[in-house]
Parts: sequence; C-alpha cells; structure tokens
Amino acid sequence: MKPNEVALMDKAYNNYKLFDQWNKSDIYFVTRLKNNAQEELIEVFEFKPATPDKVHKRC
Repeated sequence: MKPNEVALMDKAYNNYKLFDQWNKSDIYFVTRLKNNAQEELIEVFEFKPATPDKVHKRC
C-alpha cells in the first residue's frame, strides 16, 4: 500500500497493528468491525436522505 491509497477488506482480516501502521502512513482502509471491536467515535457525517449506503460514522 502507498500513501493516499485505500484498502477495502472483509472483517476476517482485522490486523490492528497493521491498521495503526497504515494510519501513521496516511494509508486509508475500509473494513467491517468485528462484534468485539472497541471503537472510538471521531466524527459524525450528515448525509442526504437519498444516500443509498449505510456508512454513517468514522472511527
């Protein structure tokens, strides 16, 4: 992965040390959270009612 790229993966791949490295290197990623994940809400976004996706928060 390179800075400013985005990785997309399933929740079976959660490697929090790697995620931390990516965060520090400006590498972005999208993954579903596992049920036991501890999250910290950073920002809430307002979406238009017609927005079809269910992405509503950034953690």
